[in-house]
Amino acid sequence: MHRPTILLTGATGAVGRPLLAALLAARVCGHLHVLARDPADLPSADNLTVHRGDLADPAWTPSALPPVDLILHAAASTHFRAPAAALETINHHGTARLLAWAESLARAPRFIHLSTCCVAGTRTGEIPEASLPAPPGFVNAYEQSKWHAEQRVLASPLASEIVRLSIIAGNEAQGSLARPGALQSALRWFRRGLLPLIPGDAATPVDLLSTDLVSAFLLRLLARPAAPHAVYQLSAGAAALPLGDLLDLAADHCRAVDPRWRRGQIIPPVLAPHATFASFRASVARSGDLLFNEVLASADSFLPVLFYPKRFTTTAAELVWGGPLPVPPARAFAARVIAQALATP
Repeated sequence: MHRPTILLTGATGAVGRPLLAALLAARVCGHLHVLARDPADLPSADNLTVHRGDLADPAWTPSALPPVDLILHAAASTHFRAPAAALETINHHGTARLLAWAESLARAPRFIHLSTCCVAGTRTGEIPEASLPAPPGFVNAYEQSKWHAEQRVLASPLASEIVRLSIIAGNEAQGSLARPGALQSALRWFRRGLLPLIPGDAATPVDLLSTDLVSAFLLRLLARPAAPHAVYQLSAGAAALPLGDLLDLAADHCRAVDPRWRRGQIIPPVLAPHATFASFRASVARSGDLLFNEVLASADSFLPVLFYPKRFTTTAAELVWGGPLPVPPARAFAARVIAQALATP
């Protein structure tokens, strides 16, 4: 069986690190090349070569990389508060530079782009596994930069495919994440009582995804022929946990481990509609409280997505998997993610 030569970008990230481990363990590569800005703590293996480079650096060129059969592009910036130009530089223009190099090769490689379900922006309702026209708006510049990247991928003459991921929450066994993200930050603020209001309502789905499923799905996708311009969504779909249930689980955990919660010194946040949350935002700004303003500025970069409830179809992804996606039981998985995020006060 032919084992392809693969280039993986983003190997030090929350998704890339377990994906790298899975690729090495499965030995699906003839040789695995990894592109990383800081490769110091990456593993070593007889079929692994690490290349130092940064797609966001205009002084660095992909021409230093060897030709490969397949590119797994997982590199991205997920700093929601970063300036739009910085996010476009890595997420959009970095993807475009990698594609331009791949398109110039004598033998065109397959290109699998890891994207995000956030490209749906402020749409609501059912989101299909298809190219999405520009939505009415975006919650943050990260969403927009990833949408731009998708458009470039879909315009490529390569056999390019897109895998959209919902909220990367942690691994299934412990709920831990190599690089904690916005969800973990929000849970820590929750425990400290720094989020008295949260946008959305109790029924809003919170779509948590395990790193195990991402890696397992990509291994199955690699074993199939390329489907040019296909889009796959990895999502809990109808099994996504309602926001109210997630907050109840978080409050139960806090009461179990924190005396301030048991004494009622800290109480769960209130779910707030648009107008109420806007008034809260304004009152925090007027207060001049530095901590609350900093927390709100961070939270405001991603929590308003809860105003736009969505369900992501997974039909194409299920065809690759061979049946329903094996998402972990939502409540048990969320409980492990919460416990892991709040293990350090």
